[in-house]
Amino acid sequence: IITVIKVRTVNLSVIADSFPGNAKIESHYKREQRFFRHFTIDFTAIASFIASLLPIENGWILTLDRTDWKLGKTPVNILVLAIAYKGAAFPILWMSLPKKGNSNTKERIELLVRFFEHFGKQCINYIACDREFIGEDWFKFLLKCEVDFRIRVRENFQVPNRNGKNISVKLLFRNLAIHEKMVLNKPRLICGHQLYISGLRLLDGEYLILV
Repeated sequence: IITVIKVRTVNLSVIADSFPGNAKIESHYKREQRFFRHFTIDFTAIASFIASLLPIENGWILTLDRTDWKLGKTPVNILVLAIAYKGAAFPILWMSLPKKGNSNTKERIELLVRFFEHFGKQCINYIACDREFIGEDWFKFLLKCEVDFRIRVRENFQVPNRNGKNISVKLLFRNLAIHEKMVLNKPRLICGHQLYISGLRLLDGEYLILV
């Protein structure tokens, strides 16, 4: 760990070259390989350690997001639960998805249940998610667990207007000025649930709309 901090890289060859002692670099490298081959990382302990560094105050703001890339030709798709603090998100729990594309409700629930079991629900202020994380069963789970949420929806997402006719949600906020925000005074039926909607007109004229 000290060497990683010193050389500022996780490249094992560079780390091996910086180990103290008179052993050959090849010996240091094999030592590193043995460590990672036999050592089991306790990710729950890591989550506890990271969480202990972040002030809870009025409850944590959790973020749920998915990241995907390729390691060579191997696709990597990870669902990540993090704590937002001062403009950064600190990952505490994650799940590797054995597929391409979006997560499903079962996977999201499994990750949140792991959080509940370790930290409880009382420490959550709310959970924030992007447009991928919508769905009737997903909302049902969050409402049943009494977990407040802020989830972004697309501008063309269909919701009922005052007359019960489905329209693009951005039309409900079309009169907003730049940087002006508004929360609709009555909930609307979204994915089978009565939810409140808020909107903000961004500088570029687009909308940030949350349920």
